[in-house]
Amino acid sequence: MTREELLERYAAGERDFSGIGLDDVDISNADLREADFSGASMNQFFADGANLSNTKLISSRLYQAGFTETNLVGADLSRADLGDCSFLRANLSGANLSGANLSGANLFMAELRDADLSGAIFCETYMPDGSIRNDSTSVAES
Repeated sequence: MTREELLERYAAGERDFSGIGLDDVDISNADLREADFSGASMNQFFADGANLSNTKLISSRLYQAGFTETNLVGADLSRADLGDCSFLRANLSGANLSGANLSGANLFMAELRDADLSGAIFCETYMPDGSIRNDSTSVAES
């Protein structure tokens, strides 16, 4: 699916995009709040500056995706593959990241207030304070 098709379908009221392929798609600065992308393939997907608040990205594959300054407040990214993703200055307040793979992810300066990180995997993960976390079998504290 292309950016244009996704935005047209969203504008027409569609919110269920579960299981779709959005590899190599750039939706930077788009407003797709409350959409459901559960189980979607979104590798090298770019959403810099987008509003993805309250979206569902459950079990999605988002390898090397970009979420710089993205609004992900209340988003559900549980069990998602977020390996090598950039969340630089993203707002993940209240987001569910339980069981997510955050290996190699960049969370520098990201807002994680009230986020659920239980069971998330951290390996060479850049944390909001600039530290690197390595807990390959971690159960993180939120």
